[in-house]
Amino acid sequence: MSSYENRFRLFSSVEVEGQLYMTPRNFLESINLTEPKEPRAGFKIAFNMLDKDGNQMVDKMEFLVLEEIFRKKKDKKEEDTQRSDQKVLKKDSQHADKKGMWDVVKRGTSQVLFSDLSEQVFRTKIKPGRLRP
Repeated sequence: MSSYENRFRLFSSVEVEGQLYMTPRNFLESINLTEPKEPRAGFKIAFNMLDKDGNQMVDKMEFLVLEEIFRKKKDKKEEDTQRSDQKVLKKDSQHADKKGMWDVVKRGTSQVLFSDLSEQVFRTKIKPGRLRP
């Protein structure tokens, strides 16, 4: 049983022919155990959105719609995080290609010699007239 189903069972107060239902008050209590932070009208609108059949009660299937909404929101957030990570990796790899230490290596080789690196470092870091290698 999911946490949403368990919460529905805890807060539903009406049973008709073996089927559990929530009253609008039960619904509000299930969302927030303490005082509502939003105006009651906002909660009434949310309740009515879930009450598809208009009987002023939210049954189990109507309540489980919330689970689907939260799941989709979580999936979207994870997708956005992955896209952001990919953009960072792409940007970093482009930056590395432009100014990486492998720039000093001749094309087609897979090794860097110390002499190649030191030459490149001295050429780019030490200004003429200050220090001579």
